[in-house]
Amino acid sequence: VQSRTLPNDGGLYLDLVTLGAAGEYRIRVEMSAGMRFFGVRCGPTDSLQAAPARRRVTVIGDSFSEPTVNDAGAFTEHDGWVQQLSYLTGYDVWTCSKGGSGYVESGGTQQYKFRNRLVDALKHPGDILFAGGINDTSDDPATLRLEARACYADTVAAGRGLIVMSPFWT
Repeated sequence: VQSRTLPNDGGLYLDLVTLGAAGEYRIRVEMSAGMRFFGVRCGPTDSLQAAPARRRVTVIGDSFSEPTVNDAGAFTEHDGWVQQLSYLTGYDVWTCSKGGSGYVESGGTQQYKFRNRLVDALKHPGDILFAGGINDTSDDPATLRLEARACYADTVAAGRGLIVMSPFWT
């Protein structure tokens, strides 16, 4: 199936997907925020079933972990590591990441510090993956250690799986 980019102009666009032969196919529909998906209609002899439940992982990180999609190239060519993690593992990966933030650093607004975002992330099911970066490098190591430990303790206390990645560095 050929991919194409549609304008975000509120217009109605329909696509016919023909696969050529009977069989099982996996189709992924990607769209930008604000786009609406109105569903799938199957032919009289076709069937449609829900995808199997997948392990959900919520990533809390900085700009390296923000969603990265660039329509200038092939659909996976410009995706960030979070999207690649989803493609390669089959996990249902959500990102709760914000540039300029860290365990201590808040990205300009206190709500973006990792522990503050953890509160929202724990409202949804799944494991929590922390991906720190360069934003905390100028902070006091003792303060950083306390914040990281608090994030990990809150995650474990909530009964969630905890995944901690080594920090990303430039």
